Amino acid sequence: MSGCAELEEIHGFKSPSEYRRFHAWLAEKVSLGQLAPIAVQRRYNDGSFDEWWYRCLGDGSVWRLVGPDPPFTGLFEPVDPAHPSGLPFWRSAPGRAVLARQK
Repeated sequence: MSGCAELEEIHGFKSPSEYRRFHAWLAEKVSLGQLAPIAVQRRYNDGSFDEWWYRCLGDGSVWRLVGPDPPFTGLFEPVDPAHPSGLPFWRSAPGRAVLARQK
């Protein structure tokens, strides 16, 4: 995996089993040395959700996985750890988002 090209945003898991399978897939990427778990720097929303952050060892990008808690269906998105709120990078650095979307 070069630059974590396999990673894509997910805005809502369709079921608890889909979320569990995705979380297991991320754990496999960690065991293969493609992702590294890192400390959550700024929690999503009010901080009441299960949350994990990962750094891509290919390109250095940081992603957050937030577990579902109905009615919220969870998400997986890139974040900018340098931004005070940990916003997804496309909200905090529009120029970077344009470059990423042009792939």
